[in-house]
Amino acid sequence: MADCHLKDVRCREDDARLVLQWRNDPVTREGSFHTGERHWADFWPDFRDGYPPAGAARPQFVMCAGRPVAFLRFDPPRTGHGDDDLVEISINVAPDHRSRGIGVAALHLAEGYLHRFGHAGILALVKADNAISRRVFEKAGYQATGEISVTPSEGMPPTVAIRYIRPLKRESGTMA
Repeated sequence: MADCHLKDVRCREDDARLVLQWRNDPVTREGSFHTGERHWADFWPDFRDGYPPAGAARPQFVMCAGRPVAFLRFDPPRTGHGDDDLVEISINVAPDHRSRGIGVAALHLAEGYLHRFGHAGILALVKADNAISRRVFEKAGYQATGEISVTPSEGMPPTVAIRYIRPLKRESGTMA
């Protein structure tokens, strides 16, 4: 994965359409908190209106050999949950690039990118029954810190998730 790097996902329809295509993949949906298929008419306004402001961590494509192979999204810290210094990460590897180590490489690239925003660490919430994602986060050095209940959206039943944390290195080279 030496020739992989991050590239900003732009707030443009072509980037959003690729994200939607990967998001609607059946395997991706099965491992997600939101398992229903999304449609462009609803997805595009959410994507556009939820695009982070200047100075915040922007969504990233992982580019390998000039092609996008994974998508990373970063959500602001969850205040009031003891995670005020953590940025939440979501990852989606392109269906035709799974099982190649891209997920672990993407998470390592994200660490370098997120370091500049001053977060103490990265939080990942993974469905407890998503064994593949759990292995990826564990291989990338994330530590499971317990189970929590996640309600994906209003009207949906809660789902058990494993809470993973990855401290980010401070300027001195020590972990946060």
